Amino acid sequence: YLAYVVPSGFTIGARLENPGDPDTPYFTLGTMPNVVVNPSFESPPGTSWGARNGATITTVDNGIFGDKAAEITIGPGGDIRQFMAFDFPLGTDFTMATWARSTNGQEQQILLYVIGQQSDGSEYDPLTKSNYTLPADGSWVYVALPFHTPAKGRITTLQCMIRAITND
Repeated sequence: YLAYVVPSGFTIGARLENPGDPDTPYFTLGTMPNVVVNPSFESPPGTSWGARNGATITTVDNGIFGDKAAEITIGPGGDIRQFMAFDFPLGTDFTMATWARSTNGQEQQILLYVIGQQSDGSEYDPLTKSNYTLPADGSWVYVALPFHTPAKGRITTLQCMIRAITND
């Protein structure tokens, strides 16, 4: 079982014994809200995720919580991102999180980056950001970026991004 537990709730996933099950051989359950569209990449990413400045994103058949995953290549200045419109409550904790791995046999550096836009159009850029290292052995790593919405000025749109840290 894969499990993630925080004070605001939990998510747990398991591979079912019958891979012929019509709901796919994976099952995920949790109490935490997910405002990300197509979070497991079971649908093609082009309608929900955007690749910019030379980054590429494709769907591949080796997901951790489903049959699919996204294979991402990010060069200098590139990123993949998703815009999420949601009425985020004031002064509340949230987390941008993903499972990631390096598939080329080398350690990889990624940057999770969140921009928050308020209802009046002003931005927090960044609202938060953090660097992560993916090990060379190809193992899946849970990377999480907690953030806190401001006490004033409601956030109505988030841009959640994965960026390259270096020019490598």
